[in-house]
Amino acid sequence: MDLRYALFPDQKGTCLAGFIAGKRLGKAHERNLIKRRMREAYRQHQHLVRDIAESGSIGFQGIFIAKKAGTPYPMIEQDCIRLLTAVQQKMKEESAAS
Repeated sequence: MDLRYALFPDQKGTCLAGFIAGKRLGKAHERNLIKRRMREAYRQHQHLVRDIAESGSIGFQGIFIAKKAGTPYPMIEQDCIRLLTAVQQKMKEESAAS
């Protein structure tokens, strides 16, 4: 899983996320399963970025991109935590700089 994101200094408390699974990952029901798993992993761990966004003056918008079909949920969850932790660090740096 990959994450493309943007931080917006003037949008306090904004946390928007989108989920993409391209056609190369399989048929529609397989892509939908991947996106459901990504959404659930984000829902479980969105507090990593939401807390900083609400307390600071910075907003987050990101797109999670599935890279491999058939990935089990625990691996998706680990990727999500890793990516959100990296965003969390960047948000802390941006908040401290402004």
